[in-house]
Amino acid sequence: MRKLDYDQITMDIQDWIREYVANADAEGVVV
Repeated sequence: MRKLDYDQITMDIQDWIREYVANADAEGVVV
């Protein structure tokens, strides 16, 4: 079982958040 790459996971989460916020902003949702 390979060791989890926490840096990669953190980057993935940051990308997901950035995309979520961008989508919410485009839809006029207050974040």
